[in-house]
Amino acid sequence: MEFRLKRSDGRAIDATFSAHQGATWTEIVIAASGGSPGEVINAEYSDGLETLLARLATLETTIVGVVLSSGPQSTQSIARRIIELEHHDYPIPLSSSQDVRKLRADITRGSSRTLSESEGGGNPRRRLSILAVAGPKNATLGQGSILELLEGDAV
Repeated sequence: MEFRLKRSDGRAIDATFSAHQGATWTEIVIAASGGSPGEVINAEYSDGLETLLARLATLETTIVGVVLSSGPQSTQSIARRIIELEHHDYPIPLSSSQDVRKLRADITRGSSRTLSESEGGGNPRRRLSILAVAGPKNATLGQGSILELLEGDAV
């Protein structure tokens, strides 16, 4: 099921995600941005990714990895799809003092270079899977609690 992000004032962010869970981990998949002029989907991808990271930081989750999950690249091994970050090392412990804007920029820069055939890099707003594990503030990231925190409404 896909969910649309909301700002703290309740207004929608044009960015969607889905979540899949295990016992102590959550995989959050943010949909890619793209389309043609006048028909762009997930136009606020960067705001959406930053919002997700900020909300995960409030739970003090740890990001174990970020993996490219889009299109033809999804047939490659996970090892080849892991997004290499320039300014952060996995695992990334998040906290409320985290500069999520810098982390978001690092993730999008890294995603544009991952499996890109272009020397300058590809689309920085690709479909990503973020694997997060529970932090000290919570024993597990329950499906209901994390979706409520991320303020997603079913699309």
